[in-house]
Amino acid sequence: MSEFKLSSILSMNVATNEALGFGVPSKLS
Repeated sequence: MSEFKLSSILSMNVATNEALGFGVPSKLS
């Protein structure tokens, strides 16, 4: 369950970053 949650959150973050045009993955890591 936790793995599914993590992948969902990650994909959501990626989609948000792409939509906003930001390179924010560095902020998350």
